[in-house]
Amino acid sequence: MAFLSCGTTVSTAQTISESFIVDTKSPVVSVIEPNTSEVYYVNDEVPVSWNANDDNIYTITIGLWDETNEVFYELATDMPNSGYENMILSQPVSNARIRVVARDELGNEGIGESSVVITVRNGNVLSGYVTDYQDNNPVSGAVVTASLERSNFSAVTDNTGSFRIENMPDGFYNISVLKEGYEQTSENIDITRNVNKNFLIVSEELDYREINDDLT
Repeated sequence: MAFLSCGTTVSTAQTISESFIVDTKSPVVSVIEPNTSEVYYVNDEVPVSWNANDDNIYTITIGLWDETNEVFYELATDMPNSGYENMILSQPVSNARIRVVARDELGNEGIGESSVVITVRNGNVLSGYVTDYQDNNPVSGAVVTASLERSNFSAVTDNTGSFRIENMPDGFYNISVLKEGYEQTSENIDITRNVNKNFLIVSEELDYREINDDLT
């Protein structure tokens, strides 16, 4: 012991204790959009709106939660705590919700999900061959375009005249075939499943009287 002149006694050794508060609170996450059940196709964009609250959020990850198979497909990461973003759907799934996962700096995790289920389909496939009307030889480099309202889907034929257009939503399409030196041809097709369609195109040098003679 050490004694002060005033007669007060103090200890020569002091014990200092500190209190630590451990954060076990998970971030609170809400998903505002999407809020309507819809059918999308691979490469479509889905509007996602979210909000996450916490004092020290470290990362935000957004993805598709497949409820049937219990699999999470990541769409985006390192997102802000709240925001609105159009996200490209890259994975076909029949029963999924948009899931937002927030983690804080201590590893606590909060999850929010959309109130509705969405479906993502692979889409339909249009395939076939483009050949020359006169000799039935394959035409390479022809541009095949399928137009639906304001959307266009295109493919270029290879050296066998083959083309393939994927991920087409159901609809009534105008299909056009364009190749330099040939007359443009077009046809309307209702596509609700995979369709195989071949096209004959006519050289600009060919006399249409020859075609009419062939057809009569």
